[in-house]
Amino acid sequence: MNILETNRLVLRRLTLAETSDLYRIYSDPETIKFMGKAPDFVEEERNHIQSHIAQHYEKNGVGLWATVLKENNRLIGRCGLMHCAVCP
Repeated sequence: MNILETNRLVLRRLTLAETSDLYRIYSDPETIKFMGKAPDFVEEERNHIQSHIAQHYEKNGVGLWATVLKENNRLIGRCGLMHCAVCP
């Protein structure tokens, strides 16, 4: 299910099928320097996605969405909203 669609992008829920693509993105030193710690291996990223689905989509109905280029259906990142239990 698409959350949002523009002329160039589709935003939708992340799936476990994105594990390798996200691992590739987060393994890039230029990308991860803005995001924290890179996953050490693909399985770690898979566990992170599973946790995100359970804790954000299923519990709060929002989360980080897969950001996909329409022209080639390639995952280029993620973006979205997160519920913050500790925010004022």
